[in-house]
Amino acid sequence: MKPAGSGKSNVTLRLTHTPDKKPVTDAVLFQVTADMGPDGMPPMTAPAKALPASKAGLYTVEIEAGMAGNWFLQVAAKVQGESDTVRAALPLQLGK
Repeated sequence: MKPAGSGKSNVTLRLTHTPDKKPVTDAVLFQVTADMGPDGMPPMTAPAKALPASKAGLYTVEIEAGMAGNWFLQVAAKVQGESDTVRAALPLQLGK
């Protein structure tokens, strides 16, 4: 994670195909959300958006957290070769 300026943080996700450990290319990230559920604040959300992939298997999400703390990043992705949507909820520590 690295600062993206003005209260924003960029989080890089590595997507790997579990059976062969190869990077997942051409995934489409959607339903990207961030919330403060880990700190007991479920209605506290932050704008989050997927940015273009930087390298094969590396996807960046920009989060505009209004405050520092423990957050969940929730991501849904369409991956070529997978019939179902791939989903993840990742805990994060974000600063302001």
